[in-house]
Amino acid sequence: MAAPLDPAAFRDACSRFATGVCVVTARGPDGPSGMTANAVSSLSLVPPLMVVCFALTARTLAAVRHSGRFAVHFLSHEQEDVAGRFASKLPEAEKFDGLDWEERDGVPALAGCLAGIACEVRDLLPGGDHVIGVGEATSLWREDGEPLVAEYVVTQPGIELDGRRLATGTGADLVLWETHGAVRLADPRAGAGDLVTADCD
Repeated sequence: MAAPLDPAAFRDACSRFATGVCVVTARGPDGPSGMTANAVSSLSLVPPLMVVCFALTARTLAAVRHSGRFAVHFLSHEQEDVAGRFASKLPEAEKFDGLDWEERDGVPALAGCLAGIACEVRDLLPGGDHVIGVGEATSLWREDGEPLVAEYVVTQPGIELDGRRLATGTGADLVLWETHGAVRLADPRAGAGDLVTADCD
């Protein structure tokens, strides 16, 4: 029998697949909530279904359970700061401070995204250390632009980039996005911000 896979190695392998970056929002009992996500996909055209995978500890999952609705926002390449903000451990209300957003079809809708899809929850299914949320799209909105793409995720306590080591603390993740030939890093614990900019290989 094969030995169990190392979770960190599995995560690192999966992170080599470049994906778009989304923010998922919902309204909880205390107001709007949101998280940065890339485990997001369309599931069906008829009916129009979306899948979002929520960590069991995600605060946004509690908001989704409360309201029975969520919205998926596909971020533009100009929204790195938004991605960093919603990946942080800021209080939920602070994530929305200063952003242009409105209530739309029962969900917090962020302005400036390439597209947004409001969904009504159809299923919340067990998926290991995540919950698989299936939602039926009830409305959508679109804008022109270029997408924000997740290049890969660094899961080590530190990394080597351009000859410099970034000490990120034990177990910290740095999310890296490729934007116009540069690698940009954001520390989810610290909120938005570029720690290093360097040319891509």
